[in-house]
Amino acid sequence: MHKDTRVLPFRMAADGAGPRQEFLSNADGELPEFAVGNPLYDRKALGRLEHALVATLAARFPVDDETVDQTVEALVRASVQAPVHRIGLRARLRSTWWRYADAFPPSSGSRFLGSEVAVPGGRLDLLWRSPSGLLFADENKTGALLYPLDRPAVGQARRQLQGALVTYGAEFAGIRILSFAAPWESLFLDAVGVLTPLNEGSVR
Repeated sequence: MHKDTRVLPFRMAADGAGPRQEFLSNADGELPEFAVGNPLYDRKALGRLEHALVATLAARFPVDDETVDQTVEALVRASVQAPVHRIGLRARLRSTWWRYADAFPPSSGSRFLGSEVAVPGGRLDLLWRSPSGLLFADENKTGALLYPLDRPAVGQARRQLQGALVTYGAEFAGIRILSFAAPWESLFLDAVGVLTPLNEGSVR
């Protein structure tokens, strides 16, 4: 009998809730070669795909179910070949989009201005103009759980804020830091650098 000697793309970890599977990251070379680039195993590849999906559909927001399905299908077919992998990725991407549309819809009448918008110090995932004329950005955290004082995420948003203020001046109202894994932990970073829960710091 042939023994599969490949290193699996996850390890067993334990916490207060008991043993669990923890997927490895390729950031430090831990991810086995066969899994690199496969969005079902490679968190960076999945994150890029999820960001592309949200940006594509945000540009057409609001969108209907048919448009979502067509966009998801095109990304899935371009990303993985195995039918079983396509099933899993299709479900994940649909869930990602509907989490954004249900939990983080921009104010009615907001106009999409672009994705991956370059500013000094970083890029804005999504840029919008609100009905009042103010600009705001979305920083989409589709993977790791975001806690209110998550330093890397907030530090990144603060750098983006400074760049956006240099670029857009008083027009720029702030950045929504969106946690797809835990929407209730999402934050709004306003133009003067104050963090508030997202539901308290909306842009109109």
